[in-house]
Amino acid sequence: MLFFLLLLSSLFFPKNILAVDLEQAKNDYLYQRSLYQIDHIDYLEKLQIHQKFYSITTKQDLFDTEKKVLISRNQNVRTYLIYLSSKLDQCHFRPETTKLLQQLLQQRQDWLFEQNKQIGNSQELSQLQPLSLEFSQKYPEILSLIYSALSQIQIDQQQFILQQITDLKQSVQTQNSQVDPQWFEDFDKQTSQINQHLQNAFLLLPPENTQALKFYKEVQKELQSSQSLLIKTKEDLKSVIVKFF
Repeated sequence: MLFFLLLLSSLFFPKNILAVDLEQAKNDYLYQRSLYQIDHIDYLEKLQIHQKFYSITTKQDLFDTEKKVLISRNQNVRTYLIYLSSKLDQCHFRPETTKLLQQLLQQRQDWLFEQNKQIGNSQELSQLQPLSLEFSQKYPEILSLIYSALSQIQIDQQQFILQQITDLKQSVQTQNSQVDPQWFEDFDKQTSQINQHLQNAFLLLPPENTQALKFYKEVQKELQSSQSLLIKTKEDLKSVIVKFF
């Protein structure tokens, strides 16, 4: 019985085993985020100084700082997209969707990289304005893709837990013939409902959608419902294990 209980508990408290490249991608993003925060504060300070003195020196300082913060911002977003792509590498289900999302993430990474080259080659403030505007126009599309990738990752995680619970249930039935199949009637109904919620969530996330926050909220509603059922299913299975093992 102890083996089954330990296995059951591990479904919701798995060991944090991450690929080296995933851990590195996460660290790169966190590091770049901290740099961007520092660069953004520096930019705001230089902007205030220039607005106060409006000299050639303060204008040049503002230009240099704005170039730096724009590059830093783009790199911050880019490293997060790389991290999401690495997370998608850990997914077990729907490989075609995962591959498509990774391709779209790579396209946005490439675009951010190219824009940073243009920013780096800029010689004056007026050249930065259209590049900043271009980012603002592009960002809703990037944000939508981010939420789609996050949704896919979360759906996959719950699907994987459900599979483990189902496999454990089958193992329990195989190893103890005294287990009455009626004990699993609720289990089967709940797993069917979980699958339906996960399918509903999946159908809500097109790879590209301008209403990112709207569809993500709907996905979260489905995932919250499936998560609640997963917890109940785990507890029901635990009760069976305690009774018969």
